[in-house]
Amino acid sequence: AAALPDSTAPAAYRASPPLRRFVVADSVFRSTLYLGGLEHALAFTVRDAAGTSLVQRQVYGSSALPLFQEAVLRQGGRSTLVASIPGTLMVPSGYGDTAWSIFLNGTTSLTPVADSLAPDPTYARVTTRTGSESLVTIYRDGSTLLLYDPTAPPVAPPAPTIVRDTTGRAVDTLRAPAQPASWRLQWRGFGSGTDLSAWRALLRGEPATFGLFPGAGLLVEGGEGRVLGSPAVTRTLPGGVFAGSHPWADYVAERLTLLSADSVAIDPTALLTDAYSTWAAELAPPVIAILGEPGTVDDDIRDASAYLRGWEFRYEPASIAASIFETWMNDYRETTGALPNLAVVTAPPPPPDSTGFVPVPPVITALKASFRRALAELEQEYGPVGAAWRWQNVQRATRYYPLFTRDTTKIGRRRFAPTVRPDGGHPTALAWGPSLLFPKARSTAAWAASSTAPDWSPIWIRHRNPYESTSRTRRLTDPIEPYQVDPTVSSEPSIRLLPADE
Repeated sequence: AAALPDSTAPAAYRASPPLRRFVVADSVFRSTLYLGGLEHALAFTVRDAAGTSLVQRQVYGSSALPLFQEAVLRQGGRSTLVASIPGTLMVPSGYGDTAWSIFLNGTTSLTPVADSLAPDPTYARVTTRTGSESLVTIYRDGSTLLLYDPTAPPVAPPAPTIVRDTTGRAVDTLRAPAQPASWRLQWRGFGSGTDLSAWRALLRGEPATFGLFPGAGLLVEGGEGRVLGSPAVTRTLPGGVFAGSHPWADYVAERLTLLSADSVAIDPTALLTDAYSTWAAELAPPVIAILGEPGTVDDDIRDASAYLRGWEFRYEPASIAASIFETWMNDYRETTGALPNLAVVTAPPPPPDSTGFVPVPPVITALKASFRRALAELEQEYGPVGAAWRWQNVQRATRYYPLFTRDTTKIGRRRFAPTVRPDGGHPTALAWGPSLLFPKARSTAAWAASSTAPDWSPIWIRHRNPYESTSRTRRLTDPIEPYQVDPTVSSEPSIRLLPADE
């Protein structure tokens, strides 16, 4: 799951043909597979009288085909339910003698190379569907891919900048930085080898050392949770521990802290569907307040503002207020370049001038104008405010079938057409869901699980299964509910892995 760093500015790769070609090819590859969002994984433990529960979430993109499949591994009298990636030697989640959640987001680095030296090339022959062949030249050294064009002319050094005084006399010369001749892209996946030994170690309850992945995540052993590696977010919870692979996970940790402070016991299964957002709970009240009290709101925004005032900050599928707030904040961000600054929004009003007039702060004017634009956008798309404005419609949680979605035949258009899965949720909530506001959080698919030690039975899972018959189980527009898997139930395995000599 390598991705180009965010610091890669468009101007940088426009100036480098090899880097530009790689970015285009990488983008096409990702859009074909509909995989992504792996950096939004999180896991945490909750302790109560029943034991220690491990709750986890793995986000994997917009694919209608599941990336994770549950399987029960039985070895040496032990049973471990794992979430495996079919066709690979990876089990990022498991519940057995130990339980774990390994985050699958990789790390990359892209650095410019000033000289034009390159390692010896390797070649690959690619055969297309029509039978034609193309020769691909690759410059790779271990886990480093060099984006290098040997046919490009040498890069001329840029002219220095002459600094002159007021009389025009040159007083200094500033040398311009050299333009890179190539770029070095480093990713562990470019190297050879697998992490099979690390996955086996997890199954045996032994320390695991990863090479392909950083190995960040959470491990539960002996009823105690322990953070693995260096996740972006770690926090000690009342009675548990939290780890998240993206800074937004801090909002989820805050939600768990608030829940733990209540006297009501936490139901780990209910957490899989909790769509409450502490991010919205912090930002929404002060910006909603600028719209005015119920009796003072203008008629054209009265109904929409009423929905917002009654909102409990949950991104549930049927929530109309979630759609209004998300569209409003998205318009404000696109217009001003940033979300509202709470310190500015909540600042005391400016003092009146000499005539007694109190000027309206610019942020208040901008927010009110943005609110009306957001309502106009929703009305144009979905009609007057009402049921059509539900989050399940506005969220646009579409799934795609990799490769087959592009099939333009009659059967392909009917069988593999994109499907809408309105599960609700939000990137800042326990229940994952795509967001209009965060451009890099458009993933619609996630696998989530919860179970309690020491037996880890049953295991509750929340995951879309496209192979189920929707006509018998649920309607397409119904939100998904967690289902139960019991790894202790004895059954004949459908797949047996035998040693090579048998």
